[in-house]
Amino acid sequence: MEVFSLLLARYFIIIRLVGALIGGIFGCPSAQQIDLKIFDKGDYDCAFVSMYTTEGFLESEYETFRGFHIYKNQFEIKDETVFRNYLDHILSSEKELKCLYLGVLPERLGADLIEDYAVSYPEIVFEVLPAYYDISDWQGLNQKNREKRMKAYRELCRKSLCYDNVRVYNYFGTEWLITNPMNYQKGLLLDPGVASTVMLTADYLQDYVITQDNLDTTFQELQRLINEWDPDSFPDLSDWNLVFLGDSIFGNYRDGTSVPHVIEGLTGADTYNLGIGATVAVPVDFCEFHLGKMIDLLEKREYCRVEEGISYPLRKTLDAVNRDLQRFYEEKKDGPTVFFLHYGFNEYMTNVPVDGPVGFYSALKDQIARLKKLFPDAEVIVLVPNRMTVFEEGTRITGENPCTFADYAAAIVKLDEINGVSVINNYDVFLNDRGEIMTDCLDDGLHPGVKGRYLLGRNIARHLSELQ
Repeated sequence: MEVFSLLLARYFIIIRLVGALIGGIFGCPSAQQIDLKIFDKGDYDCAFVSMYTTEGFLESEYETFRGFHIYKNQFEIKDETVFRNYLDHILSSEKELKCLYLGVLPERLGADLIEDYAVSYPEIVFEVLPAYYDISDWQGLNQKNREKRMKAYRELCRKSLCYDNVRVYNYFGTEWLITNPMNYQKGLLLDPGVASTVMLTADYLQDYVITQDNLDTTFQELQRLINEWDPDSFPDLSDWNLVFLGDSIFGNYRDGTSVPHVIEGLTGADTYNLGIGATVAVPVDFCEFHLGKMIDLLEKREYCRVEEGISYPLRKTLDAVNRDLQRFYEEKKDGPTVFFLHYGFNEYMTNVPVDGPVGFYSALKDQIARLKKLFPDAEVIVLVPNRMTVFEEGTRITGENPCTFADYAAAIVKLDEINGVSVINNYDVFLNDRGEIMTDCLDDGLHPGVKGRYLLGRNIARHLSELQ
């Protein structure tokens, strides 16, 4: 039997060798050659050459937001030799390249690779994205291999700082990205929405560029995460249903970086994002999908009406809400259900009264009572929104009612007195140790950016352990 197995193995080796020989004689192109011919034939002014999958990075988004007609390699590049073959072929072409994105696995490359090309092609900007392994990958390495990888990353960053035409981005050590499993589809394949966020923030104006000033702190932070990150510090809610009702803080974001998906990634719960931008808790004429309307839909097991002629962003939001409503109606788990309410921003900006029979507090109280009656076993958690830097940090009076944003926040806090209702206070989540608002947590002074949404989701997820 052993002799037969040996002969069979040799037979297959001979077959592969003969196949390779025939391919060479008749000029059958390799997968790498086919891949590079796509570049040769295309009208490209930018390329993304990567050792990890870039499937989540959509060519159309580079066209829309960067103005680039971008080429991406399809052939898997496993080593430095093949990586150099791609770069040599692309850079020796007659195409006028505006920049070159490099997705690198530093542990598989010599530290001089970036330096070689930066010196040889000073007119090309090299945007370098070292692989952003998730935290479990880093923690799963033994100490020797972890130190080897860390050294390779640091050496690549250090050498790249010597060249004005090279920028290296620190997604590999960014907590919001590498600690949230919802950001990844498989391995290094990012969710398309997350890849879009990386693409949009991978420019020299953003906070992710490695500089001489932040080089040491970048690796100190990565080491801290590796040492301290403990997924078991968050509750296991894998049989729970978390339903999110509210404004644009939920409704404007639906990828892995959204507040609901951060919570899902950290706790394992099923999440249903029913948030819609520009909505309020108070039933008013200018808002169709106010809180009462959303509870009506839940009560009747109906869906948002999507009318002809509405804007594309609103249609996209309503379609997403309806998909989550359908999942909730048809696939809701048998475990506990929690409703999260996030309101207050739009009431403040439209000067809805805080108190009184038609005020913000009364509306929330009345709709919570309806929700509790409809789902008597469910928990209701009301979220105090984060601080803002616009409207004089929320101190401006926006109309006839003399209310600041802090008044709306205080009204939400009072709801904690109602039986069966909890309040999670996110008002100060974005404050630093000096009591200042961390502006990198906000996109526009009001809506939380990707870091801010992560901090909100992390704060909420940690509070949920109190419900178990």
